[in-house]
Amino acid sequence: MKMILKTPIYIVLIFCLFSCKQNNVNVDEQPEDTVTTVDPDLERKLQYESEKKYSIGVIDATISNTYLLQIIEYQHDLAFLLKEADSLKANSLYEEFSEKMISSLTDYNFTNSEILDNYVNYESVDVPKEWKVKIEKLKENNIELIYEGEGFYSFQYRHDYFYKTFKGKVTKDLEAFLYNYSEDDKNVFQMDAGIVVPWKDVRARVLRWEKYIKKYPESRYNVTAKEVFAYYLQSYLLGMDNTGTYELSTKEIYPEIQQEFLIFIKENPNTFSTEVVKDFLDFFEYAKKQYDHEAFSNQLNTHVNGILQESLNQH
Repeated sequence: MKMILKTPIYIVLIFCLFSCKQNNVNVDEQPEDTVTTVDPDLERKLQYESEKKYSIGVIDATISNTYLLQIIEYQHDLAFLLKEADSLKANSLYEEFSEKMISSLTDYNFTNSEILDNYVNYESVDVPKEWKVKIEKLKENNIELIYEGEGFYSFQYRHDYFYKTFKGKVTKDLEAFLYNYSEDDKNVFQMDAGIVVPWKDVRARVLRWEKYIKKYPESRYNVTAKEVFAYYLQSYLLGMDNTGTYELSTKEIYPEIQQEFLIFIKENPNTFSTEVVKDFLDFFEYAKKQYDHEAFSNQLNTHVNGILQESLNQH
């Protein structure tokens, strides 16, 4: 999900850089009581300007892509601003910079279609040298090449980049939110219309997000957490087109999935998710007797969507 980030709750904060203007007023013309004010933050700002110019100057010598330069500058700015930010300020910085950085990386991907569209055609030993150099350079800036399925690649931020950057800086609810995403993004969840992680991993994602929802009910990130939770729980119950949880021709849950559901219920007796799994199993038995094959899947999908929506609104 990467960022199922890949989720959109942002505000805009404008960061203004300091600039000095030469004073052209004649000293003799100044009023007698004029006081020269000193910016108490001047030293820090000048240090930042010096560090920034040096850093970007080095980058300019080796990287020409505008969007990548922008990303690196954002990373530099963010690290600087986080040094003295309190937790609420750090939250705002996350929302501002994550939006800008994800947008810039999206633009960067569009400028690298030659690599992303054709990388699948190369064995690792035959990848052009200039591509290998670029990919390694991106790793130095927390960006990795990720296979998304169906021959499609994209550049994405390292799975734990935002979590590690803001850990210990932001409020506890945002830190936990970013941790959950970092855990989710360790492995691609689905590709080619199928779930590609073990079912126990789907279970772990469901429980991780339910725990977050219960622990931080008043968090501004709770709405997004519920959406992610519902996505994983629906996937856990119904699967996807190429990895379903039941055989339509026999209207039977696959034995290994049935066993997984029973493990879930036994190990997590007091969770909301277990209530939904039990409800699904009961409705499954009812539906296979009441509906023909054509209507069976539609009824299951409608029921699961309905109970998720209703239950999440109540919780």
